[in-house]
Amino acid sequence: MPSRTEEFLARAEAIEKEIEALQQDITKVRNTVTKGSPPNKADEVAGEVARLTELVATKEAEMAELMRAADEAARKGT
Repeated sequence: MPSRTEEFLARAEAIEKEIEALQQDITKVRNTVTKGSPPNKADEVAGEVARLTELVATKEAEMAELMRAADEAARKGT
């Protein structure tokens, strides 16, 4: 059975992969706008980029909390 520390670290690693995927999605979305794109397309892309960026920030905060919990569990030896 994995320790609590290992569980926290595994969850943090999974979140890190989610963040990487979201960052790739942001790049893909940004690349859909070209110089000749209509303004409404740029607005749509900006909204989607903002939404994805917010998800990244949420995931980063979640990962930071898991890392703090892992550190605490490691100090307690659990």
